[in-house]
Amino acid sequence: MREKKAILPGIITVCHVERGIETGYVLRKDGIKILIYKDELNGVVRKGEDITVFLYENKAGDIEATMNLPEISLNSFGWGEVTHVHPRAGVFVHIGTKKDVLVSKDDLPENRSEWPQAKDKLYVILSHDRHERLIAKPVREETVRNELETANDSMTHQTIEGHVYRIIDEGTLFVSEEGYRGFIHHTMSRKALRLGQFISGKVIDVREDGTLNVSILPAMTERQMEDADIILTYLHERNGKMPLTDKTPPDLIQETLGLSKAAFKRAMGKLLKEKRVKQEDGFTFLLDEKQ
Repeated sequence: MREKKAILPGIITVCHVERGIETGYVLRKDGIKILIYKDELNGVVRKGEDITVFLYENKAGDIEATMNLPEISLNSFGWGEVTHVHPRAGVFVHIGTKKDVLVSKDDLPENRSEWPQAKDKLYVILSHDRHERLIAKPVREETVRNELETANDSMTHQTIEGHVYRIIDEGTLFVSEEGYRGFIHHTMSRKALRLGQFISGKVIDVREDGTLNVSILPAMTERQMEDADIILTYLHERNGKMPLTDKTPPDLIQETLGLSKAAFKRAMGKLLKEKRVKQEDGFTFLLDEKQ
């Protein structure tokens, strides 16, 4: 049976400075000796005094201390930047200590395309696994609802930025940098988002519970130009001819170009007005390539 650790990592606590050594100091906490290296000190330390430190595990699994206290602890959430993605284990986040902390694959989406990438940020709290090793866990929905700020109607049309903390069938949930809960319906994003991804969008509505409904779609004119480019690219790939027009069923347009029927018609209207395409007999032709 595995012996329980006398002191668990992940806590901020007070330790007594017992003596100095060449590489740092030996601390004592509840009869346990703990090492703190010189580069983990914050200011002058003297033998016999008490100092506040954060306890973490080194690569060998031994407890070490640092005076550089992280915002993330066993009792408080904070932003951890993803430093490495391990396909079999999960992702590692930096919390301000030498050793990054694992977010287990069990706490990540089943769909690997929704996993965070390096430089993404996760809103996490520290915990322990069944072997009492220090891990990080993403924020839960009940915590977001209970602890984050409540938005008001004055935020409508404002730009909001944050990071994704949860992905559901209807869309994506994020925490803003100001501490607000935001929701992006899947129709308000051009592509699927991932956990921890940075997003910037416009507030289109404020719900009664203070959640922000947000769109990260580009402005209409910009979207129209982007959609027109998608159509032109497809036409070039098909030698200037495609079996899609304004009368084509929406599901076929979506399947072929990844555009909604409304977006397709807006972009097609722009191209027709500019005389860059022509529709005839159920086909769309690229005019400058039609012989």
